[in-house]
Amino acid sequence: MTRSHREAWKAEGGWRTIDAPRLSLPKTKNGHPHDLPVTRHAEKLLSALEGNDASTSDFLFPAPLNPDKPLSVETLSRAVASYCEDAKVEPFTPRDLRRSMKNLLLDRDAPQTEVDIWHNHGRNADVARRNYDRAEYEHAKARVRDAIDGLLDDLEAELP
Repeated sequence: MTRSHREAWKAEGGWRTIDAPRLSLPKTKNGHPHDLPVTRHAEKLLSALEGNDASTSDFLFPAPLNPDKPLSVETLSRAVASYCEDAKVEPFTPRDLRRSMKNLLLDRDAPQTEVDIWHNHGRNADVARRNYDRAEYEHAKARVRDAIDGLLDDLEAELP
């Protein structure tokens, strides 16, 4: 996601519909495009990026010293490490957040196949799906999006 171009973020669309605001990634690590309806929480963050100082960059997350390049994973990891040190929280990595979210969703009974689809792992399970499956799984992605929002809403409600 750190390499996402601004044009990948589509804010239009009816909320909680198949045409909801989304992030469209033309090519991902597994070589497939990945089109995700974003959560309400992510929509707030992505909408805020439209008005930030780096809004002239082609990237949603530009490199701090060179807006013509995307934010690198190394820079993001260093920023997270710095945050952990400053906030005196147990160190974690961006990958830990992805893994934790997946486990939290599974603990809340989100179907594993749908969580795998959300994480763009849904087409790698077997030969038939890897080679022949071209479905977009919009409804499955929307259900996981809603589960993420529910989880984050519950976590926010627990904050002091």
